Amino acid sequence: MEIHYQNSPADFRTYYNILRGPQKPAQRHAFYYTLAWYLTVLGLGCYLAIKHGKAFAACVFVTLAGFYVKQNWSFERQWEAHVAAYADGQPETSNRLSMDDDGIRESFSGIELHVAWSAVHGFSVVEDRLFVHFHKDRMFVIPLQYLNAGQREQIISALRTHGIAHRA
Repeated sequence: MEIHYQNSPADFRTYYNILRGPQKPAQRHAFYYTLAWYLTVLGLGCYLAIKHGKAFAACVFVTLAGFYVKQNWSFERQWEAHVAAYADGQPETSNRLSMDDDGIRESFSGIELHVAWSAVHGFSVVEDRLFVHFHKDRMFVIPLQYLNAGQREQIISALRTHGIAHRA
């Protein structure tokens, strides 16, 4: 079985969210911890400047705090910027995927990748994309918009035939 499809930046955005999604709570905590720490240091500097009668220095600390909060007010904004930067850094590719008794073979941008069935450990469908997981940080991204219903069923059937489980 062989199919042809293209990967676009939207596919890479979804891929990044799946790949880095489990780390998002820890990154959110670190983001707000850093924000609190930085503002505390600036607040302490402002307090010391006022205590010693240095109004200009206090204004500098307040201005720095204002700029920092303006630029870093939201973790979600920062997360989306990372996702967009990752997706924009990936070229759009035309892909060819084939499945046979030996495994899955994908050709894209002059690169051919072969993965044995024993290395594939799951598949999932997210945002109308099929992800075939074959390594902790690697997966095939197949946009379902390029496949008809028969091809979709054929791929999932082939995965199940080889004992590949659906991941939630």
